[in-house]
Amino acid sequence: MTRYLLIVLVALQLGAATNSVKIYDRTGSEQTDRPITLARAFVRGEIASFARPIVNGTPATLWQCDRKKVWAGGSLAFALVSFKATIPANGSITVTFA
Repeated sequence: MTRYLLIVLVALQLGAATNSVKIYDRTGSEQTDRPITLARAFVRGEIASFARPIVNGTPATLWQCDRKKVWAGGSLAFALVSFKATIPANGSITVTFA
């Protein structure tokens, strides 16, 4: 019983996997409109066709999604997603995908 409880507690602490990437600035100066390209794998059915980056909760207005592989049903499996974002000095941005 103790082992089972420990496994449940560890699973609750780890939580579910998130579909996000955190990008940090270590230069000490703001990175304005920095071009970023991320190689991403997606779970079957997660992204219907093209992944749109969402930076700190705001959808990117201009982006490019190069589909490299799709699942049997047509949903996106792997892609290179490119966009521009401003990263604050010594700060970070969180990028999710929709």
